[in-house]
Amino acid sequence: MRSLRSTRPFLLLAACFVSSTGINAYLIAPASVVPLLIETYGITKTAAGLAVSVPLFGAVLLQIPGGYLMDRYDNRALLFGGTVGFAVATSLGVFAGSYPTWLATRFVAGVCSIFLFTMGAKVIAETFPPGRRGFATTVFTASAPLGVALGQFATPRFATTLGLDPSFVVYAGLSVVGSLLFYLSTPDPIRSDGDIGIETIRRVLTDRNILFMSASAACTYALYFFLNSWMPTYGTEVLSLSLQNAGAIAALVPVMGVLGRPGGGWLSDRLGGRRRPVVAGAIIVVLPVLAAITRAPSLLVFALSLLLIGFVLQFAMGIYFIYVQELAEDGTGGTALAVFGTVGFSGSLLSPILGGWLIETLSWSLAFGVYVLVGVAGIALVALVVESG
Repeated sequence: MRSLRSTRPFLLLAACFVSSTGINAYLIAPASVVPLLIETYGITKTAAGLAVSVPLFGAVLLQIPGGYLMDRYDNRALLFGGTVGFAVATSLGVFAGSYPTWLATRFVAGVCSIFLFTMGAKVIAETFPPGRRGFATTVFTASAPLGVALGQFATPRFATTLGLDPSFVVYAGLSVVGSLLFYLSTPDPIRSDGDIGIETIRRVLTDRNILFMSASAACTYALYFFLNSWMPTYGTEVLSLSLQNAGAIAALVPVMGVLGRPGGGWLSDRLGGRRRPVVAGAIIVVLPVLAAITRAPSLLVFALSLLLIGFVLQFAMGIYFIYVQELAEDGTGGTALAVFGTVGFSGSLLSPILGGWLIETLSWSLAFGVYVLVGVAGIALVALVVESG
């Protein structure tokens, strides 16, 4: 990418990081106030899971068109449009008079998030040299768990002081600040060197390695979003914690990604760019802890278990973003990320709803057991990917 040679990469990384932190905090925020959603709108737990799933559905639905735009047009213009749309949608949510209307504003915000998160991963990977690309990209993806931790920890407190709906608007302001930093760091247009055609896109969409890797990511994201969506409720219902304390403990899962995601990128770079062993190894370590978490003998052991899962699982999650671009043809990084987002983020989309249904119809223990099987499937799928690098 010629236009990136004159930019200041670390300022660009910081800008994308801040913007992504805001969008991810907004996406997960309802999970930490599920009891308030149920009380305010008179809904079930399964319906409450839609508050997290609906914006993810918007992001998944338009990932591929968004990726195509990233590979063909100025990414700065796309970021501007995404930021404006996100800010407007979150602001309109304050005035929504019903649960379906509020969900509609979150759907629009999810569509806009394509250009605040997925595009950041593309630009960062194209900015840094190959020997530092894995680490730089996973540092950027650490913005996602930081945003999730912020949403889990801060939203109950914002809801107490500002009210339920206004509490979500705060995170749009954070993304606006990040977008402004992006423009300051990048005065020139950002677009790919090539002009990809329909046949190239078809090859990316049907690439076996990209599809298997993305399906493995879907399993990993399903585990991650089950924990992020339902651990605050587990804390209040099973452990008898206050909403604020339950949110703080649940935030251990995403916050450890601030270390875990760059750690996975650094380790895979040290292994000569081999990504697959780090992904598979991380999931293998997590599954026994996940299987035993409901039998934790004390609150301390429960919290430590979440801390370990959050750290190790996200070794894998950051690597997916660089891995998919390394598997793709030159000039198709945005489209490859879009395929990854469509397939991989489907795990995030479905998991909050599936988790709520499993908890309501079966039990907490059986719900955890189902997600262990999901993790096993993730390991099997990544084993089918031909090693890159």
